[in-house]
Amino acid sequence: MRLSQIRAFLSLFVFASNCAAAATDKQHQLNTVEDVLSESKGGPMDAGAKAGATNSEAVSDKNTVFNEIEVPPMKELTGPDLEKDISKGYWFIKHYSPYCHHCQAIAPAWQTLYEYYSTSKPVSSPKTKDTKTSLNSFERYYDFHFASIDCIAFGDACAAHDVNAFPTFSLYRDSKFVKKFDGHKDMAGLSAFVEETLESIRPGSRPTDGVKLPEAGASAVDTGLKPVAQAKKDKDAAAGRAAGEKHKEAASKVDASASVADPDATETAKTQAPPKSMTKPKKPSTTPNPAGASVALSQESFQKLVTNTQDPWFVKFYAPWCHHCQALAPSWQQMAKELHGKLNIGEVNCDVEVRLCKDVRVKGYPTIHFFRGGERVEYEGLRGLGDLVNYAKKALDVGMGVDYVDAAAFKVLEETEEVIFLYFFDHATTSEDFEALERLTLSLVGHAKLVKTDSKVLAEKFKISTWPRLLVSRDGRPSYYNVLSPAEMRDFRQLLGWMQSVWLPLVPELTASNSKEIMSRKYVVLGILSRDRADEFVLNKREIKNAALDWMEKQTHAFQLERQELRDSKQLRIEEAEDRADQRALRNAKSIRIDIAEDDKKQVGFAWVDGVFWDRWIRTTYGINVAVDGERVVVIDEDNHRYWDHTVSGAPIVPSRTSILETLPKVVSNPPQLSAKSTTGPIKHLLFQARGGMASHPILTLALVILVVVGAYWGKGRIRKTKGNAGGGFFHLDGKEGWVGGNGPYQLRFQSTSATSQITSQNTSSLFTRIKNIFLGTTIGFSLILGYYYVTDTRASIHEWLVIPCLRYFYPDAEDAHDFGNRALKALYSFGVHPRERGYNDAKGDLAVEIFGHTLQNPIGTSGGIDKHCDIPDALLGAGAAIVEIGGVTAQPQQGNEKPRVWRIPSQNALVNRYGLNSEGADHVAMRLRQRVREFAYHMGFGIDEEAEQRVLDGEAGVPPGSLQEGKLVAVQVAKNKWTSEGDIEATKRDYVYCVDSLAKYADIVVVNVSSPNTPGLRGLQKTEPLTDILTAVVGAARKVKRKTPPAVMVKISPDEDGEDDVRGVCDAIWDSGVDGVIVGNTTKRRPDPFPSGYILPQQEQRLLLEQGGYSGPQTFGRTVALVKRYRKILDDRSYSMRRNNDNPSPSSAQSAEKAEMPTFSTIGTAVQAPEVTQPPTTNLEIGETVERDAEHLKPDTPKADAESKNQPLFRIPERHKSSSSTPTPDESSSSSSS
Repeated sequence: MRLSQIRAFLSLFVFASNCAAAATDKQHQLNTVEDVLSESKGGPMDAGAKAGATNSEAVSDKNTVFNEIEVPPMKELTGPDLEKDISKGYWFIKHYSPYCHHCQAIAPAWQTLYEYYSTSKPVSSPKTKDTKTSLNSFERYYDFHFASIDCIAFGDACAAHDVNAFPTFSLYRDSKFVKKFDGHKDMAGLSAFVEETLESIRPGSRPTDGVKLPEAGASAVDTGLKPVAQAKKDKDAAAGRAAGEKHKEAASKVDASASVADPDATETAKTQAPPKSMTKPKKPSTTPNPAGASVALSQESFQKLVTNTQDPWFVKFYAPWCHHCQALAPSWQQMAKELHGKLNIGEVNCDVEVRLCKDVRVKGYPTIHFFRGGERVEYEGLRGLGDLVNYAKKALDVGMGVDYVDAAAFKVLEETEEVIFLYFFDHATTSEDFEALERLTLSLVGHAKLVKTDSKVLAEKFKISTWPRLLVSRDGRPSYYNVLSPAEMRDFRQLLGWMQSVWLPLVPELTASNSKEIMSRKYVVLGILSRDRADEFVLNKREIKNAALDWMEKQTHAFQLERQELRDSKQLRIEEAEDRADQRALRNAKSIRIDIAEDDKKQVGFAWVDGVFWDRWIRTTYGINVAVDGERVVVIDEDNHRYWDHTVSGAPIVPSRTSILETLPKVVSNPPQLSAKSTTGPIKHLLFQARGGMASHPILTLALVILVVVGAYWGKGRIRKTKGNAGGGFFHLDGKEGWVGGNGPYQLRFQSTSATSQITSQNTSSLFTRIKNIFLGTTIGFSLILGYYYVTDTRASIHEWLVIPCLRYFYPDAEDAHDFGNRALKALYSFGVHPRERGYNDAKGDLAVEIFGHTLQNPIGTSGGIDKHCDIPDALLGAGAAIVEIGGVTAQPQQGNEKPRVWRIPSQNALVNRYGLNSEGADHVAMRLRQRVREFAYHMGFGIDEEAEQRVLDGEAGVPPGSLQEGKLVAVQVAKNKWTSEGDIEATKRDYVYCVDSLAKYADIVVVNVSSPNTPGLRGLQKTEPLTDILTAVVGAARKVKRKTPPAVMVKISPDEDGEDDVRGVCDAIWDSGVDGVIVGNTTKRRPDPFPSGYILPQQEQRLLLEQGGYSGPQTFGRTVALVKRYRKILDDRSYSMRRNNDNPSPSSAQSAEKAEMPTFSTIGTAVQAPEVTQPPTTNLEIGETVERDAEHLKPDTPKADAESKNQPLFRIPERHKSSSSTPTPDESSSSSSS
């Protein structure tokens, strides 16, 4: 029997089985698309007609009548016009198959629902039969429409919208998918979905008690009747949740009955494995720690036993000479014995395994880490045996995965745990979400409990309406982790940062391990309690906790009032400016940024400490003896080494809510209204006060320093003159005068005259000294100002002759210098003291170039690799670059190659790198770009929400959406992950398209990197066929970006693939895919000869040249320019031929012109641009002339400047390498190569 006959027979069998099961299937189990398609192919030809007869939404041109109002036929959508038909308003669409019995069963209810809503009136009024033109019609009031589409006739359209079962009901807004209906497919379920949507469109417009629905197939219903026993709508939160619970409970019962009716389906469900995300991690396959001893690990054994396995390990890094390590050794060995058969214990001698300890970043001895599955967390607790064992056991429990809890289990957990992180999930939560959740467990060991739930009771208790959602419950008080997108729920660092800020209890116990976390950067209300008095201990701890809750509520309320006052003030300014029609004042008012957060002010924390255990520290620091003075409270400001222990009345602060709350406002006010005591000596206290004053008044401090310097200089001159006048005093006695110690009257008279002249000269000198001091102070002030302008000028030679040598000296590793430079530039930009272009003198616009419709200030750009993770795009733009390229960015985060991976070749001004596209991932970079755009939108007065972001991306701000600066552009370079095989083109395309979907909306240019020499197999993608497929997919994704003007797409190619076939193959891929431009070239695997010719490299540099990686340096200039000429010639020839075919089209050329859209090539640095071609560039001479023409355009204005520019080298040769040998041209230096 042939395959087609077998397929037809099976299709008929499936169709017959489905028809037989339809009578007992009360829940209308969904047919898959594959099943229905097989039915359609195997069934008789007249089945569709019969199905169409029973399917109400089948194509029909007859009107129906409902409640005595004529209703037009429901809109029947078609595939080609689908996007156009639903481009405006809300559309509730049924995707169906005429062969599906479930579609046939729901058809009467669907048609009646359409007729009911089409004839309903949002506002009660007398009946009117004109439902289309009336303003009080359903469609005009809500802009809500019903429609259907036949997925058998238009299967491609349904597949494009991820329809994989029939019937599928989906909601769209302006042709964009909103959500899918997943409820019970009957009249009530569909109506509840519609009511919820209508209420969100126009809040308050729907009846509170719901609507009275007609029966399926009815032609009228009394709209004045109330629904029978129907719960209130979602406007009443409690009633809405009750209705939801009731509906889900009923649905679950029907599901249970359906499963009984269909035992085969139930058995299939049982045999299916549970989702990977819900399963517990597997236990180690071998018995851990079989010998009950600590294992000495080497570099090889560590890689084999710890890094490459899922087994948990508790590892100590130590040095034999460290006395702390020696003290820890007995406890470590005893712990290994107690954890026999439970946990692997290891130790690494860092004197022997230096490289391993450096990779783990051991900064002190001993350092202890817990490892599991390639992840690690550092142990920072106490080093007693009990502390180590307790931590290890908790880490083992966490290693079994995140526990699931229901409402009852959570209630029990609240009684034993002070801090609980609760993760809410539902059926739509993905495996990536659960994997991100599991990563958090190690970091929470010893801090808080992490559990997950899908309990409806808990969701109702904590008012959860979106999933997944994370909250922390501290003593029953919830705090929520708020994110803008689901991807941020998988951002490990951001999520862990929030958890670290809230994982302490409201009133934690102060211990040696958490003291720094509790005491730093805040006021701390510290209760000094005693466990010896059990009743008082519980009561006083409860009083401190109540005081903490009251204080937090008051602060939250005060913050809300303050923020509202600022908003009201801003609105008042806007209204005042609008009344005066003052556009300038209006812009200024709208640009006011309400930048206020609860943590802007110094926060207040609460804690308690065991006054008996820490008796000595408390007595010596705060002067309190719990045994004598009883339990007390102190308010501590550890940053300034001061504390308060008395109330306003002078009485000691006691563990009482009243005593604490009446003292705390006086302490946190600025300046404090109560006198503080110091925890240090008088001299140290004075120094801390001085430091605080200088930090609070920096300008006054600077002025004081200048005054002290000037005063010291002036005082030094005075002392010198006073010493010169020493030799006795002048006297007048009985008509006689003279100097003490003089020798007779003549001598005395002479000395008197001399003294008078000295006094006169001193007065004159004092005046000149004052003038000199004023001049000196003014000079110092102007010097500081001029120094600021000089240092922040990109043309200042200090950057070349001081900053760069210092970086190379302090950071021998080039990557460390790179990272520090980026961090420094980011910090300088945040304070507004970053290097920038000053004195831009291109008034005639000789350097201006036009790229993709944007006129850039200059043709200079920074290539990818400088700002890999979008840390400093604005700082680089501020430095003068007209184009800044971010990246490369990969779809998923990857570490790149092992370090070291960057080397300097100082004598050649060159680098060798094999970074390997280390990237934080597309989602992380997109988050930073989105935040950048939203902050810009806020400063422009658009707001900070998604709508404001869209306005900026659509160009309403008048600047490119990527750079956010006029005359400049931002490019984002995308690449595939290294574990994605270059042979799997589909997987490779998914990597690139994922990056484009995430990043393209925030970029002016998308750069496709297929030329990195440090990613295995990447350059293999430059072959014509795979390159065409990849570029076509990227161009298609870029054109679908949600903004008015899509970004341009460019491809970065390698300079090493320079054969004629290689170049022409790349050009063919560029033309066929519709790419906008090409960037010539990347770093090269080749190693050019040293420069100047004949120079012998030092042995160290010769060794570095043997490192695998991409080479970049001045020697590559000539080869790159030559390659640019070749690409330009081929692309110009293709451009001319296509234009000539367009001018004189033949039938074949006309058809090809319809299929291919000619791209426009643009220039970025060494990119290729196709100019307007009027004559065929047939010779290399003409290509050379065009290059010379461009160079002529960039020549200086004056003949003198022209002559000077001719003598300027393309790059500087260090003085020590200059010789009498002639300097080769770039083309000559690049023509030779060495291995």
